[in-house]
Amino acid sequence: MINIILFSLGCITGSSFIFLAFASVRGSQFLLEKYTLDSNRNFKNNSHRSIGKRRGFGSNDSLKIVRKRRGFGA
Repeated sequence: MINIILFSLGCITGSSFIFLAFASVRGSQFLLEKYTLDSNRNFKNNSHRSIGKRRGFGSNDSLKIVRKRRGFGA
């Protein structure tokens, strides 16, 4: 009985370590994407919504998707 409990606790602990490692990698990738300077971008035309545009919240394509979902066509 104690072996089953130790095994289940070990599985939970191991999976949480894997999840934390995955989350830290994804978070560091996001921060590098956000704060790394790209020489191809024009910083004068960059708005404060550049992250939203990259994520699809402000681009023309996302507006087309929203219109299609609401039944207005593209």
